[in-house]
Amino acid sequence: MLKLKFRWGGAMLLLTCVLVFAGCSGGSDGGGTNQGPGDTDPPSLVSITPDNGTDRVPTNAAVVATFSEEIDPASINSTNFFVLGVTGTVSVNGAAATFTPDDYLAPTTSYSAQLGAGVEDLTGNPTNSGAQAQFTTAALPTATAGGDVVASMGQPFQLDGSASLLAPRVPGLDYEWIQIGGTDVGGPYSGERPTITAPDQIGTLVFELSVIESGTKSLIDEVSVVVVEDATNALFVDATAGAGNGSLATPYGTLADALAATRAASPRPSIYVAAGIYTVSIDLDAETHIYGGFEPGSWKRDVAQNITRVEGGSTAVSMDGASGSVLDGLTIMAAAASSSGQSSIGVHLRNSSDVIVRDCVIEAGDGATGGNGSRPGAPTKQSKGGKGDDHGGCIPANAGGGGGGGGNSAAQGGAGGNGGLFGGKNGGGGEDANGDGGGGGNGGATYKDGKSGTAGDPGGRGGDGSRGAEFGGIGVAGFYEGAMARGGTGGAGGRGGGGGGGG
Repeated sequence: MLKLKFRWGGAMLLLTCVLVFAGCSGGSDGGGTNQGPGDTDPPSLVSITPDNGTDRVPTNAAVVATFSEEIDPASINSTNFFVLGVTGTVSVNGAAATFTPDDYLAPTTSYSAQLGAGVEDLTGNPTNSGAQAQFTTAALPTATAGGDVVASMGQPFQLDGSASLLAPRVPGLDYEWIQIGGTDVGGPYSGERPTITAPDQIGTLVFELSVIESGTKSLIDEVSVVVVEDATNALFVDATAGAGNGSLATPYGTLADALAATRAASPRPSIYVAAGIYTVSIDLDAETHIYGGFEPGSWKRDVAQNITRVEGGSTAVSMDGASGSVLDGLTIMAAAASSSGQSSIGVHLRNSSDVIVRDCVIEAGDGATGGNGSRPGAPTKQSKGGKGDDHGGCIPANAGGGGGGGGNSAAQGGAGGNGGLFGGKNGGGGEDANGDGGGGGNGGATYKDGKSGTAGDPGGRGGDGSRGAEFGGIGVAGFYEGAMARGGTGGAGGRGGGGGGGG
C-alpha cells in the first residue's frame, strides 16, 4: 500500500492508493479473449428427398440428404448413402449430400434410400443414427413416332409425335428426335412436330423418338422417312405384300401391276421396289424410273443388302424409245434362249437417249444351239451324153460324151453316150452340177447307156455361233454408273447342207 499526503488550502488530504500488480509469468496474453468449450454437437438430418412414401418420382431422380450444418465430404460416400439395388455416386455441397444413380431408375418400381450413421460435421462430430426413405417411380410416358413418311427430294417434311401419351396423362411432355439412319440431316430435333428438309437423293432416313415427362424418359419409337423423286407421284412394290394399291402402307405385290399403272398415268409415277424375286420381262417406255434395294416392311434402303431381282425371259429388259428412263439398284437376270439360234439379252437398249443404269447387276443366260442346215432333195437323172462316132469297125469308135448335170446341185449326171458299132470306148463321166462333192457319171458301155452319177456327200457341220456380247457402258446421259454384266454362251451351229450331185 502507498500513502500520499497533499496540502490543499491548509488542509492535508490523505489519499490511500492501493496498487495491484498482476504478475504475468511467461509473458503477455497478447490482448486475446478467453475461449469457451469446443463444438461437440453432431449434425442432425433435416430431410431426405424424395420424402418417405412419395410416388410418381421421375426415373432420372437423385436422392438428396440435407443436414443442419456443413458436413465433411470425406465422411459420406456410396457405402453409407445409397439406394438399394442401384449403383451411383455421392457428391457434397455444404450441408447437402446427393446420391446420383448411374442410369435411369426403372418405372413404377419401389426403391429404398439408405443413410448410415457416422456422417461428420467439419469439426468431426459424427451422427449417431441413420435414416431411410421409401419411394416409387412414375410410369413411363408412351412415345409414338407416327406412321412412316414419304418425302420429296430436297423438300421439307414433318415428323409427328402427337399421338404420344402419358400414363396417366398429365400436362407437359418434352420430345427428342434422334436420327439413326440415312443421309445426315442434322439434329437432334425437339417438339411434337419438327420440320426437316430431305436430302437430294433417293434413300431412307430413320428417326427415334423419346418423350420425357418431369425427367421420366419413355422407351423409344422408330419412324422411317422414304425419300423419293416426288412424294405425290410414287408407287411401291413388295413381293411379300398382298394385292395393294401401290401406296407405302399397302404396296403392290407384283412389279407387273406397278408397270401397268405407270403406263396408264401421266405424268408417270416412279416405282420403288422392295427386295425379292420378280418374274417379269420389262418393256420400258419413256420416262419410266425404277428403284430397287429397299427392305420389305421398314423400307430402309441398302442396295447391296436388299437384292431386288428381276427374272425375265430371253430378253429381260427391253428399252426401245425409252428416253429419260432410269434403272437403279436392280439385279436383272435374262433366261437362257430356247429357240434355235436365239440370243439371251439382259438389257436391250435402242432408239433411246438420256437413259441411266446405276448400281445394277445385269446377267444374260446361254444362247441357243444353231439349227441344222437343210439337206438336198433326191438327185434326178439329167441328159445323156452324146453317142460315140461309128467308124464301121475298122477304126476304133470314139468315146461317148459325158452326161450333163442338172441345175439342182444335188442332181445326178446324165448317162454316158453309146460306143460305136464295134465297141466304142466308154462315155466320159458326167460333169458336176453346182454343188461340191457330187459323183461323176460312169462311162458308157458298148451299145449301152452310161450309169447315172451318184449323189454328192453331205457338207460338213456348220460352225458354232459366236458368244453373246458383254454388256458395256451406256454413254447416254453423259455417264454410266455401276452396272455389271456378262454375255451368255453362243449357240452351236447346225449341220451343213448336202453337196451337189455329179454330172
